[in-house]
Amino acid sequence: MVIELGNLEKLMPSYSDLLRKLSLIIRNKVWDKSDEKRLAAVLASCNQIFKILVDAYGEQIEILEMYVEYLAEYRYKYSGYDLSVYYNSVQAQIQIFKTQNLVKEHWKQINPYFKKEYAKEDLLSKDLTEILDDFFDNIVKVCPEEFLITMNNNKLKYLSRGRRGSWNKKEDLAAPSIEIAKKYNIINRWNPPEKRYLYLAGKEDYGNDVETICEELRAKTGEIITVASFKFIGDKDFRILDLDYETMTRQEIFNFAEAYEKKQVKEIISQICSEGYSPTKDEIMKKIKLREDKTVWLANAFVGKLLLKELCDTIFIPIDNNEEYEEKDKCYKSFHILAEYLENRGYKGICYPSTRMKLIGKVGRNIVLFDADSAEAIEETFEIFVK
Repeated sequence: MVIELGNLEKLMPSYSDLLRKLSLIIRNKVWDKSDEKRLAAVLASCNQIFKILVDAYGEQIEILEMYVEYLAEYRYKYSGYDLSVYYNSVQAQIQIFKTQNLVKEHWKQINPYFKKEYAKEDLLSKDLTEILDDFFDNIVKVCPEEFLITMNNNKLKYLSRGRRGSWNKKEDLAAPSIEIAKKYNIINRWNPPEKRYLYLAGKEDYGNDVETICEELRAKTGEIITVASFKFIGDKDFRILDLDYETMTRQEIFNFAEAYEKKQVKEIISQICSEGYSPTKDEIMKKIKLREDKTVWLANAFVGKLLLKELCDTIFIPIDNNEEYEEKDKCYKSFHILAEYLENRGYKGICYPSTRMKLIGKVGRNIVLFDADSAEAIEETFEIFVK
């Protein structure tokens, strides 16, 4: 068994993480519910057959899918138990992996630096902005409150920003001019070189988010840092896209849908009970039909959250501090295109996770505002400290 599990883990180095997960499930869940010799024999056959496929076609995720499907389909050869729950979990991980790879391809192909590397026949039929058109026109239109943040949202309750050095005027913490940014080769995640955006840290509890600010500044020990709270001074009726899915799991998205469905059923039952008689089937169906708009709302919210979760998990990764200007520009180009796309659709900014905080195992939240003058520092809140 141990030898065959080892062979399984080495089958395709490109997918070693997924193969290890399958191996662990067999070790921890399947093994003790199986006839050991028969299970080892099935694994030996699989390893032999699928090794030939790998040699013939190269390392492909579909080969791993077939391996898991074979183990699930022929479980009667080595076990009298229903093992589908274990294999389903691996298949779910494979689907997540495939989805993330597809999102990565979409993300690369909106970037002109990378798009030119693809042959015409390898380009996806729909680019990411076209998918987002569908998202905004069909999903956000139905449930905007699930995806767009207004000024009253808790995520924007306490905003702050920092700068190296000792400063005391609100102008000192404003976004740098385009001329200054070009002069000092300042390049940021969202704004193209010819645009000026304002970057802030956002949190729900009182005070300046000093830790996130220091991480985003890449501040070093001994540096003097000035931070201050910010307030909105621009259009009060603005909306920004919420791409902060760092702490939301896929399971929570599924739980959200399930809880909403249960709430719907509960409301129907409560209404029927309060009316004090036994309704007919037609009357019950009529009550369900009255809630069809809520079912549509749920379906759109569920699909939209899953889409943004996959997008956010794929694109929010730290950029190496030592990257040259040209390399950063290349890596950030997709972000610049997405920001301009959202700005053209009338949105005022984006809420997104801090990748710098993620590097140290913590959670932070950033806000970028497309109008750099739509918020300003509150001078009474200035703090100057040495990191």
